[in-house]
Amino acid sequence: MGKRIGIVGTRFSELHSPAWRAQLGDLIASLPSDAEIIVNGAPGVDEEAVRLAEARGLAARVLFPDEYYEGDYSSDPSLLLHRNEAVVDCSDEVYAVWDGVSHGTRHAITLAKHKGVPIHVINVMQEDWQRFS
Repeated sequence: MGKRIGIVGTRFSELHSPAWRAQLGDLIASLPSDAEIIVNGAPGVDEEAVRLAEARGLAARVLFPDEYYEGDYSSDPSLLLHRNEAVVDCSDEVYAVWDGVSHGTRHAITLAKHKGVPIHVINVMQEDWQRFS
């Protein structure tokens, strides 16, 4: 197996620029054929990364495939932080699809930097980004 590529990102991708899907598609297309995609299993970016990887014939590992991602995590935000930490810990390199707001994705970026795991941020705050309009 080749390089393990972790992908993290916001669960609320429908609120962002549609360009994030194209950027994620370009990333997946650029990976070597023996790369393995690792995600935590959340809706949005994680699901799209798995779909794109499998369509290309890449291995995709979902760390928490049956976890419940809906609802209010404000009572225990550590649940989402733990999931992203697991992705960072299993990866040789991490890509974060970030809106500049998501605390979980920010935590994953910070954690990867702290642990010395190469981190690349895909900015989804394009000029047509509509989250606060």
